[in-house]
Amino acid sequence: MKRKTFYIWFLFVYFLAVPKSLDASVRIDPSPLGVQNGKLGTRFNFDFQFTNPSYKNRQSSGIYTGVLGTENDNYDKFVVATFSNRDSSVFSFYPGGENVYYPYKNVSMSLGLTWMKLIGYHKNYLEVAFTQINPFLPTSKFDQPENLINTLPFFIQKISVKNISDSLQSGYILISHSDGFEINQDSLSHNKVLLMNGENDKNGIRALAVPDTLPDLSYEIGDLIFDNFNRTGKLDNSVLPNKAQGGFSWKFRLQPGEEKEWIFIYAGYYAGQVMTDKRFNPEKTLKFYYTKNYHSIYDVLRWVTANRDIILNKTNKFELLLKESFLTEEEKFTIAFAFHSYFPNTFLLCDENNSDYRYYVWEGSVKYI
Repeated sequence: MKRKTFYIWFLFVYFLAVPKSLDASVRIDPSPLGVQNGKLGTRFNFDFQFTNPSYKNRQSSGIYTGVLGTENDNYDKFVVATFSNRDSSVFSFYPGGENVYYPYKNVSMSLGLTWMKLIGYHKNYLEVAFTQINPFLPTSKFDQPENLINTLPFFIQKISVKNISDSLQSGYILISHSDGFEINQDSLSHNKVLLMNGENDKNGIRALAVPDTLPDLSYEIGDLIFDNFNRTGKLDNSVLPNKAQGGFSWKFRLQPGEEKEWIFIYAGYYAGQVMTDKRFNPEKTLKFYYTKNYHSIYDVLRWVTANRDIILNKTNKFELLLKESFLTEEEKFTIAFAFHSYFPNTFLLCDENNSDYRYYVWEGSVKYI
């Protein structure tokens, strides 16, 4: 009975989005899709809009992100790119930095309940992957410590590069965001914090925690992405620029068959009013529940960095529920795709006195393609 219920629930997505030949080892072309990545309870999102968007506030395909959710997010010229010392070529994931780079070859996507992964190829010698993880764990009681995995505004992002050639490969990896980064001296549990917008931003604040395993981290100075990219004025970690930078980069060096992975934490924070519940007399002004005990984006990052391995392990166990189920690969993909779409629309709020907390749903905001 459960199988039939799931099948009917997501049937219209199945016919539109799922290739008939899909199996566990097959990756799909993401170009006709829009994949939502929202953090349950927080409205924090990082969506990949590969096709033309259906949202009124989205004018083009690309990456959209914000701490107030799908209806209030912004276009982000998010770029993951590689520079090869072999021939000075530069390749990147879609949308490609306004024609500054070549797009990776044969880009494909795989999808789970809590993650999406893009894989592309830098010519015929590097395999590059970007994985977006939306941690989630079923809990039986709201006050369980593990429930913080579900209620804090953060994602875990991974970048990996594999040498698929028969010779040594080296170069640089670049991450860039539209807003640029304000470099913060404070380090959190082996991470540096790069702020993406100011503390007083009306739409909240976002940050990227960068692991200290990148000792040669360099910051861009030029106006264009990749301008002066490790060519002029490379900055040492001890030297901080006095203005927001477009992105940062680090070196890689790989033997044939060797692969390296780097893990980042992308977090958000918004302390202001989210909405007013007019069902009460007097009306209740509501804010995000996570602000009750976590008073800044640094509080969020401290908890996540201290518990990162636990978070990933518990999220992986949840993934097994679908992976090891009796469903077909088409049904698994359909459920995972819809699961991504429902999370951004369910958020946890409390009143100004940090009480009367409850989940709210942004009705009619679920989008699939």
